Amino acid sequence: MAPQQRLPSLLGCLALAGLLLGTPAVASAQTSPTSDATLHYNQGYDAMMRGDRDRAYAELTQAWRLQQTSETAGLLGQVERKLCLDRSPTTYCDLYVDAARHLSFALATLPETARADTLAKVKAWLAEVKLQVGTLQLEAPTGAEVSVDGKTVGVAPIKEEVFVVPGTHTVVARANGAQLASEHIDIAKGGVQTVRLLPANSAEVASKGSSPNIDSPVSPKPNGAQRPSLVPAYVLGGVVVVSLGAGFIFRASANSAERTGKDLASGIPADGCAATPRAANCDAIRSEAESHDAKTTASNVSFIAAGVSAAAAIGYATYALWPRRESSTTAAMSFDSHGTTIQISGSF
Repeated sequence: MAPQQRLPSLLGCLALAGLLLGTPAVASAQTSPTSDATLHYNQGYDAMMRGDRDRAYAELTQAWRLQQTSETAGLLGQVERKLCLDRSPTTYCDLYVDAARHLSFALATLPETARADTLAKVKAWLAEVKLQVGTLQLEAPTGAEVSVDGKTVGVAPIKEEVFVVPGTHTVVARANGAQLASEHIDIAKGGVQTVRLLPANSAEVASKGSSPNIDSPVSPKPNGAQRPSLVPAYVLGGVVVVSLGAGFIFRASANSAERTGKDLASGIPADGCAATPRAANCDAIRSEAESHDAKTTASNVSFIAAGVSAAAAIGYATYALWPRRESSTTAAMSFDSHGTTIQISGSF
């Protein structure tokens, strides 16, 4: 039987073998693989049925390189899982990471027509394998290339989980050849960790040039966080002091003029200023009276100005020092083939 004709007949066998022999039942109605991929898949399946897992691993790995399907991923993940179970428990098996990746792919791409028991088995195998690896959930600016330990794992947004060997790793996000962010993490066996790769300096990132779908966050600026300047209150306070000083000086001078006028008036007899020799004294009395009135008016105006300035200073200082809720505005700019998009959001 030709390899191309053999695969459909295997789909039913896979479901039965998945229940009786522990091989993955991941049959689907996907497009038939190429002839070479089919050949390696069939040989890998036969080797698995004979218990020759090393040969099965080699054949299925080659089939996966030629064409990635849920059938190949499920069977390859199962072989990798069993190879790890065969090894000494004292030595960590790196194939657990590949098994997690392949079983996760199989689970995500299984068709809706897949049997419930098949789905349950793949989920169980994946859950078992994930207990042996570290699981990363990566967040980075859209369009950024993300790598783990120097190996590219995808372009953000990355929805799939990334599986790694337990231990220390370096996760980096890049765009246009420039590094946006880097995180050093330490993850335990069976651990799940979210890694957020956020640019440390958005202005520096933007200056390096934009790339499609790279969000360039603008540093938030607190619109209402700064209080108004108190300089006007200080100026008004100075006006109050000057006005009060002028008012007291004018009032003192007016009182002096009043006393001088009274002293001059005390020397004039009852017949008043009719006599010519007394006319000069009478002129002096009138002059002091006019001076008293003018200085009294100036004093009153100064005191009024001081009062108005004091009220204004107190009112402005109260406004400037009154507690207020800080507001902030955040802007984000994105570039795509349709042009530039600016989004602004915040609280006011």
